[in-house]
Amino acid sequence: MVVRADQAYRFVIHDRDTIYSKAVDGTLEAMGLTILKTPVRAPQANAFCERVISTIRCECLDFMIPMSERHVRAMLRGWVCHYNRGRPGAS
Repeated sequence: MVVRADQAYRFVIHDRDTIYSKAVDGTLEAMGLTILKTPVRAPQANAFCERVISTIRCECLDFMIPMSERHVRAMLRGWVCHYNRGRPGAS
């Protein structure tokens, strides 16, 4: 999924850690965000997100020095196209 800079975020994904109190969830909901919580007693639920972040760091960000948030977004747009279409095994 590609997120453009002019698109609003719709979802926040977080685990069930106690740092995410009802007040935090209420604030996020007041901002118009939908909260998606990871499943109960599923320690591997974040594994997919962690794998994607690790892949982005290894294949993209380890080879370039981003100069701004805009630069990071531009780098990631190009990398997402490569990841989804250009690499071997991509469908």
